[in-house]
Amino acid sequence: PEDKRYLYRLALLQNKYDPELTQLNLEEAKKNLEQILSSDESLLDSVKNQVKDFFKNRGKNLLITLTAFCGLWWMLNRLRRWILRLNLFSQLSPAFGKLFSAAYNIFILIICLLVGMACLYFFNDWLLISLIVMMLVLVAWTSRQYIPAFLQEIKLIVNLGTVLEGERFIWNGIPWLVRDIGLSVILVNENLQGGELRLPVRDLIDKHSRPVVEDEPWFPTKVKDWVILNDGSYGCVKHQTLEQVVLSMKGGSLKYYSTMEFLNQSPMNISAGFRYCIELGLDYKVQDRIGEEIPRLIENGLKNILANFFQGDSPDFTFLEVQFDNPAASSLNLMIIIHADGKCADHYEENRREIQTALIRICNDNNLTIPFSQLTVNMAPVPEQK
Repeated sequence: PEDKRYLYRLALLQNKYDPELTQLNLEEAKKNLEQILSSDESLLDSVKNQVKDFFKNRGKNLLITLTAFCGLWWMLNRLRRWILRLNLFSQLSPAFGKLFSAAYNIFILIICLLVGMACLYFFNDWLLISLIVMMLVLVAWTSRQYIPAFLQEIKLIVNLGTVLEGERFIWNGIPWLVRDIGLSVILVNENLQGGELRLPVRDLIDKHSRPVVEDEPWFPTKVKDWVILNDGSYGCVKHQTLEQVVLSMKGGSLKYYSTMEFLNQSPMNISAGFRYCIELGLDYKVQDRIGEEIPRLIENGLKNILANFFQGDSPDFTFLEVQFDNPAASSLNLMIIIHADGKCADHYEENRREIQTALIRICNDNNLTIPFSQLTVNMAPVPEQK
C-alpha cells in the first residue's frame, strides 16, 4: 500500500510538471485573453447595446402600453368636453360642475392605468408590471404626508373650501375678487393697475373669503384721485399697483409709498367731495353778539367775497354754515363749515387760503378783533425769612 501511495504522488507530480500540459494551459489562457481583448468596447457602446436590447425585448411592449394609455386618456377627455357641451349641469351650482370634473379626471386616470396594466399582462411582461406597481407604491408612500394638504387643495379647486369663487378675499392687506380657482387661483382688483394676480392653490389653504357687499370699494383711491394722508402729504394718485402708490405733488415732485404704507396713512380721498372746518376766535368784547348777529354777518360776508364759488348750476361750494362753537380762555370761537365739490380737489390748499383771507377781510371791515393767546404766569411764593 505504501508503494502505491508513492506511485500515485509521482503520477501527480508528473502531470503537474509535464511540459506538454503546461504548454496547453498557456495556449488556452492566451486564447481567453485574446477573446476578452477583442470583445472590449467603450461605455457608450455598452449603453447603446443595452438600450437596443431593451427596446428589442421590452420596448415594444412599453410603447404599445403608453400608446394605449395616452389614446384612451385623449378619448375620455373628448367625451368629457362633449358632456359639458350638452349643459347637463347648467341648472346646478358651479361647485357641482367642478366636482364632476375632478371626479371624472380621477376616474379616467384609474381606467387608463388599468388598461395599461392589462396590456402588459397580455404580453406576459411581468417585469414591467412589477416595476410599475413598485413605482405607484413608492409614489403613494412618499406622498402620504402631503395627502391632507392635497385633499384641501381639491376642496378649493371644486369650490367647496373656505375660499369661494366670486367672493372677496384679502391678500397682503388688499381686497381681491376671486375670479377663478383651478390649478392656479386668479385674483382681480380693477382699481389697481395690473390688478390681476395668479397664486398657487396651496396659498389659499387656511384662508377665508366672504360675499361681496354691493358698492363696496376695492381700494381707497383710483388713478387721478386727490388724497390727503396722515403725514400731511397732499397730491394726485399717479400710479397704484400691488407693490406701490405714487403721488404727484404740487410742483411736479413725486412721492413713493409701498401699498401697505399708503393704506396705513389712512388716505382721505377728496375727489368725491370734501369740507373745510375752520375755527375763528373773536374777542370777548362781542360776547353779546356772538350768538346770532356775528355768525350771520360772517356768513353773508363769505357769500359776497366768495360769490364765484357759490354761483352756477354746479357750484364749487355747495354748503356754508357759521355757528358759535365754544368759549376758549382768551377768545370766543366760531366754526365755519364749507362743503366743496370734488372738482375743487386740485385747488384744496389754494381755496382754503382764500377762505381764510376772506375771514380776515370781514373782521377788518367790521372792527372784529382776533385776540392772540394770553400767557398767565404764576409766581411761586417767596419764603419768609427767619
